[in-house]
Amino acid sequence: MEARNFTLQGLIYTSRRFIVPVFQRYYSWKKREWEILWSDIEELLMPENQGKTHFMGSMVFFPLKPTMSGLQDLLIIDGQQRLLTLSILLCALRYIASELHSEILVAEINENYLFHKFAEADNRFRIYPRQRDRDNYLYAVEHITSDVRGGIGEALKYFIKRIQEIHTPFTHHDLKSIFELIKSRLEFVYIMLDGENPYQIFRSLNSTGVELSEADLIRNFVFMHLELDEQNKFDDVHWQYLENQYADENKRLNPQLITSFFRDYLMKNGDYVSAGGIFEAFEKRFLNTEFNPKKLTIDLIDHAHQYNVIRGVFPHKTESVNRSLKKLRELHTSTTYPLVLNLLMKNHDHELSDEELGDAIELISGFILRRFACSESSRSYVNWFVTACCGLGDRPVQNLKKFFLSKGFPDDIRFAEAFVLFPWYNSDYARPLLENLERSFGHKEPASLSDATIEHILPQELSDAWRADLKGEDPNTIKDIVHTVGNLTLSAYNRELFTHPFGDKKREYVKSNICLTRELAHYDHWDVENILDRGQKLAEKALKIWGGPESNDNANVRNTNDHVKTKGLGKFHDQKLEKPIKNRDMVTAKRYSKQGSIFTKMQIVLPNGTIIREGNNAETLVKLIDWLGVDRVKMLNLDSRGAQVVNTPLVSDHPIEGQSPHKLGNYYIHTHGSTSDKQEVILILAELLAEKIRIVFL
Repeated sequence: MEARNFTLQGLIYTSRRFIVPVFQRYYSWKKREWEILWSDIEELLMPENQGKTHFMGSMVFFPLKPTMSGLQDLLIIDGQQRLLTLSILLCALRYIASELHSEILVAEINENYLFHKFAEADNRFRIYPRQRDRDNYLYAVEHITSDVRGGIGEALKYFIKRIQEIHTPFTHHDLKSIFELIKSRLEFVYIMLDGENPYQIFRSLNSTGVELSEADLIRNFVFMHLELDEQNKFDDVHWQYLENQYADENKRLNPQLITSFFRDYLMKNGDYVSAGGIFEAFEKRFLNTEFNPKKLTIDLIDHAHQYNVIRGVFPHKTESVNRSLKKLRELHTSTTYPLVLNLLMKNHDHELSDEELGDAIELISGFILRRFACSESSRSYVNWFVTACCGLGDRPVQNLKKFFLSKGFPDDIRFAEAFVLFPWYNSDYARPLLENLERSFGHKEPASLSDATIEHILPQELSDAWRADLKGEDPNTIKDIVHTVGNLTLSAYNRELFTHPFGDKKREYVKSNICLTRELAHYDHWDVENILDRGQKLAEKALKIWGGPESNDNANVRNTNDHVKTKGLGKFHDQKLEKPIKNRDMVTAKRYSKQGSIFTKMQIVLPNGTIIREGNNAETLVKLIDWLGVDRVKMLNLDSRGAQVVNTPLVSDHPIEGQSPHKLGNYYIHTHGSTSDKQEVILILAELLAEKIRIVFL
């Protein structure tokens, strides 16, 4: 290894030709890095700093075999971002020099820093970047213009603007000063490798991960297993095609997207990979194998095609599968991708029929949406959906259903009740929910929903006319149901209707092409009872749109002990009281705002109007138990988390080891569960003790 100090002039104004190898990252500097470089240059331009230099760090190169061109070709192992940026800066300087008709300066930049004057074809370019950057860079070098695409073009425009800001008007002398500074006062340590492995040097120099994605390291690993003279062809034929699947309209690679693909590819067989351990997992899987770069890349491309189907970039061959995938994408749960990728590859390999594939995807959507409606946590999804890949076997749909049941798949009764009462408007799912409900009407000529917005039938802010119509209704109940599905629809006339009385809205609703909206004209008036009635009707549709486990084996006290499913309107009944759900007290589910925050501070409204709201939810629950009577509650023998199987009793005679119970009289109250657990406990207490209790989340 040889190391020497050089300026840009000593480095580039030679017979060397600098080539960016295919295992390197693409040009990735952005405004932040450009500003740092320009700040260093501006500082050197100050009168008090005349003659001073600025150290730009080390650059590492690997010599290639001599060619007939007579030039020394060097691979850039470290420093390509700096070298390309300085070359772009010189193009910007040349552009302004051309505008000032400084032809000598234009010629000097061209002949000494951008081109080898007497070389031919690609050998003319002193710096030769990777293919994706190549077209834009070579265009910038060959044309005196500011109209260049991509990151190269953005850098060029940035430096043209910054140079022009130095002096107004700009002179040839100003340009010459900047040029002399760039070529003579920016210093580097020039390191030439001699026998060392360039791939290992590249990786060790970038071991801190600065500006490198996991995908960059994977690319380096793949190309490390190719001979140097094979790399360009392999890159052109195979690797470029793979990376093109994750490029934007300007042909710039999206490093986050391809990194996510690599991670999901590694996880699709059931092995969880952390976001920061993708390359490590990749290397571990292939390092001690007979690694074949071509075979691997062909497999990656096959998976990338299916990944594009998941993302909606390309369609599946079966329209019903496309509809199922669209519904899943609307749930914005990318944690499902390893599982869906596994299923799509089984379908691609003819191990899973199109119908079975559609059923499996529908099952995933149902699992997510139903759990969301029931306020179940999604925190474990990233692990669950990967684990599910392991047990698909030769009956993927059936095995997937069993797996979801083991994790808590809300059945029809629980989902329908939660669906009616959930404040959907405050969630990100409000619009796709309503659009899917609209599509379920099966109209042969469906209305366009592109201009429609979400309309509150009962307005969020009540006018005097609405208050008169709702006279006698509990204000708290109105507040609870205003964002539920029964009070929402889609309309292109939201602003016109706004807070108008229901009679005025109804005259517009009847003319709507949207079935969901037109059917509202069947109602004579609009109040809490009709909102709940409509919510139940929509719940019947939702049960089919977001299918469930078709099983009542879920460990849920209310579902298995207290409720049965019967046909028809108002079908969700309490066996003991024989009254429909619409007459039950409202319970507001955990609320998710549009910003994603969660309101979990709980208050309880007693039948006499008294409000229980203590310092925290545990103390609030203890206060409720005190009001209900601790002896009555103890006789119910409930678990502290609301489950049927009692592991930690809610009320006990003695404290449980490892817990921190609340003392209430002669008893100990265990409240270590989550807010959702406490909500479940309160619901069970209210039903078993026949107390009309309402929960509100603040």
